[in-house]
Amino acid sequence: EKLLHRRRATGSIAPLPHGGGGKPALDDEALSLVRQLIEEEPDATLKELCEAVHRRRGVRVSVSNMCTRLKRMGLPRKKSHSSPQSETVPG
Repeated sequence: EKLLHRRRATGSIAPLPHGGGGKPALDDEALSLVRQLIEEEPDATLKELCEAVHRRRGVRVSVSNMCTRLKRMGLPRKKSHSSPQSETVPG
């Protein structure tokens, strides 16, 4: 039914071009802020980073979105090693 409607409207059943998707929650300025926040507080959790971005820029970002952005920026999620190293020796 949709194909017939598209054929009547456009003369073709070819798919329409991609609409472009939504606008990213974090623009370039917000991403540079995230980088700065990580330099200032490298042990901040993802939730703390989201809250800091919201306080400074007024943009709400989900924890999963922040994790994805950090991966794309090439920044690790792992924090500093605050616990002592295991005493078990590999055999």
